[in-house]
Amino acid sequence: TGLCLLMLGYASLTIGHSTQTLFMGLALVSVGCGFFKTCPVSLLGKIYGSNDPRIESSYTLFYMSVNIGSLLSMGLIGYVVTFIGWQAGFGMCALGLLAAVIVFACFRKSLLNNIGADADRHALSKRLPFIIGISTLIILLVFIQLLQHLTIAHWTLAIIGILLIIFYIFMLFRLDT
Repeated sequence: TGLCLLMLGYASLTIGHSTQTLFMGLALVSVGCGFFKTCPVSLLGKIYGSNDPRIESSYTLFYMSVNIGSLLSMGLIGYVVTFIGWQAGFGMCALGLLAAVIVFACFRKSLLNNIGADADRHALSKRLPFIIGISTLIILLVFIQLLQHLTIAHWTLAIIGILLIIFYIFMLFRLDT
């Protein structure tokens, strides 16, 4: 889901010429990142398990590939943007994410074979995808509005930051060490 939202975000930044499309694309990229960010790390943990001696090297390889990939892509995108334009740069991002979705779809069965908890083996509630879809749509609409009204966005981030600090201090005092 996260990769698909990221791909749609970059695609809309590629084809969009209006401010509304810009805000929608940025919101899709933000929400897609939020959905996707923890997935590869969780998947690695499930593939190898916590007692497997290969787990540390797999995390190292994963983080190295992310950093090398981002370094190479930033260099390449810089040239593309300079010589062709921003939309071509966003288009390359969308195509790269499309390739990632296709590769994952092709190797999903072998990658996820016998991985998961007991809950993964049970059928999902028919309402759950609907609830997730509606929640995602609401989050996207909120993000689009926040991107259009920066004063409200700044206040929202400040309030959330203060609440997180208060929560963190509260949790520190609850520790039994």
